[in-house]
Amino acid sequence: MVRNGHLTLPRSAVAIALLCSAGVGLALSAPAYAAKVGVAAAVNPDAFSSLSGVPNKQLNIGKSIFYNERIETTAQGLVQVLLVDGSTFTVGPNSNLVIDKFVYDPNKKTGELVATFSKGSMRFIGGKLSKNAGGVKVNTPSGALAIRGGMFQGNTQKKIYSFLYGHSMSMQGRNGRTQTVYQPGYTLDLSRGGSGTVRPTTAEDTAVFARALTSRGGSTASNSENGGQSNGGQGGSDGGSEGGGQQQAGTNQLSQSVSIQDMVSSATSEAINNEIEKQIEEQKTQDTPPPTNTPAKTPTPTTTTTPPAPPPEIDARIIQTAPNGIATGDFNTTFQVIDRRLVADLPSVDPEGCEGQNCEVDVQSDFSSDFAELDVNNLGGRPSLQFDFPETLQCVNGFCPVTDAKVIVDGETVEYFGGAVIKPGFFAYQVARGENANEELGPLNALDESLLIFGGKKHNFQAPSGKIYVFALTSDVIQQSAAPFASAMSTDYSTPDDVIGVVTPLLAKEQNTGAPDDQSRPVWLQSTFALGTGESSRQSFVNIALGEWSPEGGIQGSRRGGSDLDGEDYSFTGDIASLEGPDGGHFLGADDALPNAVLTLGGPGTENAGRDTPLNGDTSPIEQSGATYHVAAGTEAIEGSETSSGTFTGFAAGFSQRAGNNELRSLVNNSADEVVLELDSPTNTLTASVNVGDGRLLQNPRYSYQFGGEGNSALISDNVFGAIETPGESEIGETTLELVPTIITKTFLKGTPWETTKTYEIDVPTLVDHDYTPDVEGYIVSADALGANEVLFAGQTVTNPADPEGPLVQRRAFCQDCDFIKWGAWGTRSRYTDHSGKQVTEDTHLGWWIAGDVVPEENIDRLQELQATALYEGDAIGTVAKFKNGTWNQSVARGDMTLDWKFAKRSGDFSIKNFDNRNFGGKLVNLPGTSGFSGIVGKLNTNNAGRSIVGSASGSFVGFRGLDKTPKGVIGNFDVHQANDKWRANGIFGGTQRINR
Repeated sequence: MVRNGHLTLPRSAVAIALLCSAGVGLALSAPAYAAKVGVAAAVNPDAFSSLSGVPNKQLNIGKSIFYNERIETTAQGLVQVLLVDGSTFTVGPNSNLVIDKFVYDPNKKTGELVATFSKGSMRFIGGKLSKNAGGVKVNTPSGALAIRGGMFQGNTQKKIYSFLYGHSMSMQGRNGRTQTVYQPGYTLDLSRGGSGTVRPTTAEDTAVFARALTSRGGSTASNSENGGQSNGGQGGSDGGSEGGGQQQAGTNQLSQSVSIQDMVSSATSEAINNEIEKQIEEQKTQDTPPPTNTPAKTPTPTTTTTPPAPPPEIDARIIQTAPNGIATGDFNTTFQVIDRRLVADLPSVDPEGCEGQNCEVDVQSDFSSDFAELDVNNLGGRPSLQFDFPETLQCVNGFCPVTDAKVIVDGETVEYFGGAVIKPGFFAYQVARGENANEELGPLNALDESLLIFGGKKHNFQAPSGKIYVFALTSDVIQQSAAPFASAMSTDYSTPDDVIGVVTPLLAKEQNTGAPDDQSRPVWLQSTFALGTGESSRQSFVNIALGEWSPEGGIQGSRRGGSDLDGEDYSFTGDIASLEGPDGGHFLGADDALPNAVLTLGGPGTENAGRDTPLNGDTSPIEQSGATYHVAAGTEAIEGSETSSGTFTGFAAGFSQRAGNNELRSLVNNSADEVVLELDSPTNTLTASVNVGDGRLLQNPRYSYQFGGEGNSALISDNVFGAIETPGESEIGETTLELVPTIITKTFLKGTPWETTKTYEIDVPTLVDHDYTPDVEGYIVSADALGANEVLFAGQTVTNPADPEGPLVQRRAFCQDCDFIKWGAWGTRSRYTDHSGKQVTEDTHLGWWIAGDVVPEENIDRLQELQATALYEGDAIGTVAKFKNGTWNQSVARGDMTLDWKFAKRSGDFSIKNFDNRNFGGKLVNLPGTSGFSGIVGKLNTNNAGRSIVGSASGSFVGFRGLDKTPKGVIGNFDVHQANDKWRANGIFGGTQRINR
């Protein structure tokens, strides 16, 4: 199975080679001047190439590959082709590949790659072009395959195409229909015809590619880590690769299998040219026989006696965990490298206070609500352990499968399987116990389901300059979920094929300068967003992780969010921290390479365990708490662009449910000043205020949620940001009708000698206001930080307004390239005691917000005088709640929005269409002295009055262009329901001007 960044790929011959000059980017039309687009980097003898009218010629290392050149392999052939932009094709036996088109602008990193893969097996690793939507297309017998920002492998005979890593893989079949795979570890299977099916990648799939794309020896591949010498051959079942070369003395290097993609990305054009020329010259020298008139000299043998060098040693930290992530062991040790294996012997340790006795320890009883404070090294000691792990692994981009790790426990062998991440100066193994594990090895060891072993060199950062470090996160080896920092309970989708989701990389922004007057804070952010489709459409998942970091203290932060699994709501909490390496460094890796880290949710170094708390049912911490572990592999360092500060106001919507009943509250606001977002670029932080209430008029209850501030927010860029709740700042107001004891005085026979006054106490119905300060766990996040566009508009691409002639780009909600609208998601879990002493828990799992720079009311007044008109078109995004079997089930929906506005009449016709297969609309009105508008919306159903829709909408104009010009866009929210109250919906809308009349 291929998971998020945790690639269980077949071993293949990996060679180090650099590309031809990035300046050669245009495919010339004349065959005599065919453009060189790449080189052959790894070749088995039976691989050939040919241009038009030229016979087949055997490929050799360093041989240039040209536009329109056909690459063919025999039954024993295997070739790896590297292109100028960093893309890599690995072509298996009996295969045929043609580079049809290659255009690359190295300055803009744009262009197009089109190839035809007509038969056989191949693997593609995307380079610069694959990062652009529509940048890479591979024509196959089954259809046109597009890959964005990642890797795939395909076999034409089996008609399977497996997505290994990246953003997405799409196949447009011969019937015109398109299938898209978004989650690594899934395969598009076209063997049964039609549009095919998307299913999890199986062991049989992996075996097909392993047989086809594994080196069979005799490779002419060059290995720069090995002094340019060719080794050839493939290692045995222990996972070692003979082609990887011998370990170099004194380097403690774990693997000679190096990512070609990483090597290429750091090479300059000059270095590329130099390397190509060097390879070609070396090849010429090898092909040139020595002069016949010069006798060969026979070297004089020498005899020396050298004492054997001691085995290299590698320091590592080992964390043993139970199935729910409880750390049952945490210690440092030293491994020796012997026969390409990492080995270490650890003697047994008696439990504290149990020396010489057979003590059994119940780990679960050693903590109540927080096992993060547990002393994991005093849980009952440990038996004698012998670790035997593979030292040389076959990796892709630094991610490596591990299939033969062993731990001998008191003489009994336990096998572990999983993966490893190997980068310069860093390594980490994440393995889980195999199916044949002996569960009778002792009370403590029986709980040990996984091992995390990592180490390396402490990474020394350069002086800060506002860079953004990008980290790919591996899955927890036990959890095997694509979502980092989330429990298996939360991601228990019944049919993974029916889920569309995005897992973002972890983005860590450093300080701007680090000078004494630098107010910026180093912040980080990562998120996962998934929606169910089809029968799983009532499922949704949001996980937001953020905090601050430092080179010395590592990463610290929290996670928030929640899931809705067919009406079962969960709220996410927990602390996140980086783990120290054996030398005390939180970031590991060579100084001239990218940093790496090992992160945990709720594990050692945190105060609060990862917890998924249901809204209803069992809320005991033992059942909900756990920990996960993830390797954060550095993949890129981006020079930070200037982030803008600003205040944006707008609208929000969402549904709230209380524990213990089925009451559903629709939360919206009426005016733009009730939702406020403030971005503070100098500090890399933000604050947000969401003020909503149940209903439009006489809102009750009323909620004022506060988010962000230092330590609780991360502003990565203008459109990538998020925050969690500001502790103690949120408020809830409620007005109740109560019988209030009231003293009434009444006078009888007033003005007479018999005048009498009597006092009565009666209960009078009175409206009473109550204010509560709830405990809140919540989040607010931007759409780009969440990956919302990729999920809501999956597979949809449009023309890039900034580059109409360039490749297509991901469709975005509301507007494609505007900076005057920002939007995203929010959610909360609130707990408080109400006026009657009742404990109340409320949950808004997934709400939506939209904000912008609202235009001044003078703009609207002036346009009324000019009798201007404008047509706005855009989208509506919101939540649908359906009442079925006594339960409200929520799902996400989107539709099309239009607003045809006549400024002279201060009103316009508003409509939302195709929203959960429903249409509704109405007249919205602007009141003098404001820039907002509101009105009644709905839709009469003459056939079924109960299905008629009624509700309201409010909004504002945004994007000020001048008093005499119509605003650029509109934003707002809506709140509607059916007359039979079995269907409700609320959400946000926004759009930009299409026609200026």
